[in-house]
This record gives sequence, C-alpha cells and structure tokens, in this order.
Amino acid sequence: MRRLSRHPGRLEMTRVLRLFLVLLSRSRLALVGAALVTTGVLADLILLGASLLMPTTNPYLGIFAFLVFPGLAAAGLLLIPLGLLRAARVAGGGQVDLESLRQLPGRIDRPALWRLLTLIALLTLINLLGAGVVGFQGYQYMESTEFCGRVCHQVMAPEYATYLRSPHSEVPCVECHIGPGAGWFVKSKLSGAYQLIAVTLDSYPRPIPAPVENLRPARETCEHCHRPQLFHGNLLKVIDRHAPDETNTLRHTVLNLKVGGGEELGRPPTGIHWHVSRAMELSYVAADRERQQILEVTVRQQDGTSRTWRRTDLPSTPHAPRPSRVMDCVDCHNRPTHIYLPPEKALEERFAAGEISTAIPWIKREALAVLSADYGSLAEAQQGIRALSTTYQSKYPEAWQSRRPEIEQAVAALERTWQSFVFPGMNVRWNTYPSHLGHRGDDGGCFRCHNNSLRQADGTPVRNDCELCHHTLALDQVDPEVFRCLHSSKSVELF
Repeated sequence: MRRLSRHPGRLEMTRVLRLFLVLLSRSRLALVGAALVTTGVLADLILLGASLLMPTTNPYLGIFAFLVFPGLAAAGLLLIPLGLLRAARVAGGGQVDLESLRQLPGRIDRPALWRLLTLIALLTLINLLGAGVVGFQGYQYMESTEFCGRVCHQVMAPEYATYLRSPHSEVPCVECHIGPGAGWFVKSKLSGAYQLIAVTLDSYPRPIPAPVENLRPARETCEHCHRPQLFHGNLLKVIDRHAPDETNTLRHTVLNLKVGGGEELGRPPTGIHWHVSRAMELSYVAADRERQQILEVTVRQQDGTSRTWRRTDLPSTPHAPRPSRVMDCVDCHNRPTHIYLPPEKALEERFAAGEISTAIPWIKREALAVLSADYGSLAEAQQGIRALSTTYQSKYPEAWQSRRPEIEQAVAALERTWQSFVFPGMNVRWNTYPSHLGHRGDDGGCFRCHNNSLRQADGTPVRNDCELCHHTLALDQVDPEVFRCLHSSKSVELF
C-alpha cells in the first residue's frame, strides 16, 4: 500500500479498475456481455489460426470467422456498457449518483469516475475498430464465389457445378448478379435475406427458377466486358457430331455466322447483334415467365417510327396486360455461365476431350442411351450407366475383349458427365434449363420469334430464313469441301 501511495496516478487507476470490476460483478447483463466478447474474440483467434494450418478451405469456416464470432463479440461490446450503467443506477437509487458510487469498494471520486468512463470508451472504440476490420472482411467473404456456391451446397450445387466449368469461371458471381452501385447491392441483400429464410425453413423451390425478372440489365453488367456494338464481320463455326453407327462416323456442320454489330465503328447494324443495336429498340411481350412464348414484337426506330408483329395462331381470349421487355444480351445468351447441355452435346464434349474413345464400336448409340435415361437418384444412375459394361459383354463380346479398358474408362466418364448436369435432389434434369442460343430443335431459341406466327397487320411475318443469321457451308458431312479449301491454297467465299 505504501508503494501505491507514492504513485497517486497508479492508485487512482487501481480504484478505477476496482470500481469497474465491482460494477461488472453486480450486473448480469454486463457479465453476459463480457462472456460474449471473450468467447467471440478467443474463438475467432483460434479459428483464424487453424485456417492458416488447414490444407484446404472450408466455406463454413469463413461464416464463423467473419460473421458468427465477430457478431458475438460486437453484441457483447454493446451489453457491457449497458450493464455497467444499469448497475450504477441501482447503486445510486435509480440514477447515476456519484455519492452513492463513493460508498462502493474503491471510494472513487469524480476525476476517477471520468477516468473509468474514458477507459470504457477507449476499450469500446478499440474493439469497434477491430470489429470494423473483421466486418469488412466478412463483407468481402459474403461477396465471394465460395460463399455463393458452397455455403448452401444443396441449393446451389447445380449452379456452382456449372459455373466452375463455364467460360466465366474466373468472374465473381457478384459481377454479373449485382454489379456496381449501392442500389443493386441493397436489393440483392434484401433478396438474400428472403432466400436465407427459405433455406432455413426448407421452403425453396426445386429446381431453383432462373431469376429472369430480377436480373440487372445486361448493359450494366455484361457490356462492361462485352460490347456488341464493336463486333463486326462473320465467324466460322464448326459443329462436330458422331453418328450412332458402328464406327461412330464423325460428321461436320460448318456455319458462317453473321455476328454483325459494328455501328460504333461506322458500320450499319447488321447480323445477329442487330437485335441489341442502339440505333433502334427491339421490345417484346412474352406469355410465360420463361419467355418461351412470344406474343408481340415491336421495333422502334430513332425517328419515332415503329413496326409491330403479333401472334396470329392463338385464340383471342382476354388476358391481363403483360409487361414489355427491351431485348438485351441475356434474351439469347440466357445461360452464359450456368450452362446445362443436352445429353448428346455433353457426350460429344467427352469425345472431343478424349475421355471416351470413338474407336469403341457403337459407343455413341449405347452411351447416349444410358446417359439420357431417366434415373431417380445417383445410385440408380450409377447402376444404369455401369450396365454399359454388361451390354458390351453380351452384345459385343469381341469389342469387350479387345477394348475392355477403354470401355471401363468410358463408363467412368459417363458417370462424371451425368453428375455434372443432373441433380435429382433439386429436380434438375437434362432439359430443366433450356438455352435460347441458336436452335436445337423445332422450337425455342431463335424460333420463339422467327416462326411465321408473328405477323404485322398486313400479314408480313417475322422472317425465319436461315440465311438471316448464317450461311450453311456444310451440313452434316463427313468430308466437307470447305475443309479441303481451307487446307489448300484456294480462297473460300464466306460471304
């Protein structure tokens, strides 16, 4: 005590700390706050240290490190001063009375009280600054691809799997789904709160519907990197398909795509990108949410003139007015990242990658049969696909004897392919999410409008001439002449 009396400042600080502990011990609320701060900080430090030693990342680690434990500490920081104030009021008979506080152990005076308040404020400020740093890290984590794709693994498994093998796999999800600006950030977080409730209550739809109504306009997202107005000229596209015959004959379709665009380069808008030209406005009205049935198309020129085509093959029944949509990139490129292929195209990709040998007799026909079958679960799919080995043993014994390793490799590749595009738990099948890019059948894609059913008042239809979008240089040919021309010194007429 004599040593302390020689240092008045140290003595006063000791009294301040004693008073702090006394008030803390008399408030359950402050004790709970202190426990939360201690638990949150220590757990966060342990978790962050463990993350440095872990060989792989875990999406749930980020949730606890940047959201849960910092949230506990922040809540505790709020409870401690509230609890101390409440304890001081109880000691003062309903108000913070200095005379009453002097009766508490430590016999504190006014300057010491202010020192106590200053200490509390300083510690709170330091903790809030730390919480702010961690909170910013939490914000960045919530904007990360890992958070979007792996936290809700059951819900987002199909989208995340297709994202990882897409051309945009290096682009963060928020770049396309939110984009810059505070307005869309707030809108996305409000939507995310609803989605969190749906996941918690297990009330989300299966499959997850494409967010066509809530997508930000493509000119505010896609066109930050892609500028249709700067594209020009044509592109040569080669489509390879193997026939379902014994030798899996390779056939080629060669198209000269009229990509068009180029108005900002001084060229008139032409070709496919004419649809999104800024020299005019193309809008349409759809009958369904998926925008598969187009009821009306309008083209407005800059001079104010317009032309309108309407469906003529539907009964004229009254219906509620439907909104008109200005066409942009995603009306055709509706699956630019989350790409779901039909079974045949997915199989052709495996052929091109060398994962399935086309030297196996009848592999195109037999593999397509087991791949496109309707399976109710992963176990059923594995059983059905592995039956391909049995098929070759019974139907093609010579091929099984000579190419058994290649057939077994093909079975493994087919299993991986099925798991990449089909997710029974989310009701995602081969045809769940159709692509509007081009036309894979007799409907959908380009044929939503170019179908002879949309006509002007005088009967003029929207043209469905194939030459509008491409020249067909070869159609399903084994040895297209255009290939021989390209490999020789001859010039090729592409236009």
